[in-house]
Amino acid sequence: MKKLMTFAVLVSLVAFSSMAFAQAEPNDIAVTFDLAGTVTTADPAPFTTTNLFYVVGFDHDNAEVSGFEFELLVDPVILTFGVPVILPPGSPINVGDGANELIVGLGNCAPGGGATALAQWTYGVFTPGAADLTICLIASSPSSFNPAVPGYLRCDGGLVPYGLGAQSATYGDGCAVVYATGEAPVATTMESFGAVKGRF
Repeated sequence: MKKLMTFAVLVSLVAFSSMAFAQAEPNDIAVTFDLAGTVTTADPAPFTTTNLFYVVGFDHDNAEVSGFEFELLVDPVILTFGVPVILPPGSPINVGDGANELIVGLGNCAPGGGATALAQWTYGVFTPGAADLTICLIASSPSSFNPAVPGYLRCDGGLVPYGLGAQSATYGDGCAVVYATGEAPVATTMESFGAVKGRF
């Protein structure tokens, strides 16, 4: 079963432009383009594979972290390469099913407090001019939480859900954006042809 081994033992082994990431709360998690968790939009050069993005956790109740779980929902125009680099020290155990899902136990505890980069990805964008390409955090599957959300395991055994850091009203919480337009999405309404014809 694809479950964080540490969770199974304990509970059932229970972005670059200048848009600042200023609304992270303790126990939030977010995708950013810098290790400090402050940049959530990026304008990378196309056709390269040297760009990086990170998943950053904030504060963790000032507690040390021994594991975490989440998945990324990545716009298909954004390609990730190789396996993600898990950044806290220790011997990581990743039992996720894909390059964008992490269900991780750490050999050594990662310190809490401030911003802690959990993992990094190398990515490329091969469609120049494409706008509002999002990388968003979602729950892993299976999830240790009901309802399912990203979360982490503290070294004292506490299982804690992450909140998703809010970067702006324009894009979703927990998301970073490539080639961001900064414009709110346009609302659309689906109507049948008969309903439209009935107006005339």
